[in-house]
Parts: sequence; structure tokens; C-alpha cells
Amino acid sequence: MSKLAAPITPGGIGSKSILFFARRINYSLKIIDLINDY
Repeated sequence: MSKLAAPITPGGIGSKSILFFARRINYSLKIIDLINDY
């Protein structure tokens, strides 16, 4: 449980949160690509 809460706490800001946001951005870009295909 502590591992999941680590990125949320100030002490957990680091590579894990960066990877998380990178995945979110990549996911949203894929959705935009799907919309543009129509």
C-alpha cells in the first residue's frame, strides 16, 4: 500500500511520478491519433 501512495506524497515525487505522467501523455496521444483517423 505504501508503494502505491508513494508517488502521491511529497517524498515520492521522482522518477515514478514522471513515468506515470509520461504514460498518461502517451495514452492521451494515442486517443488523439484514433480520433484523427476518422
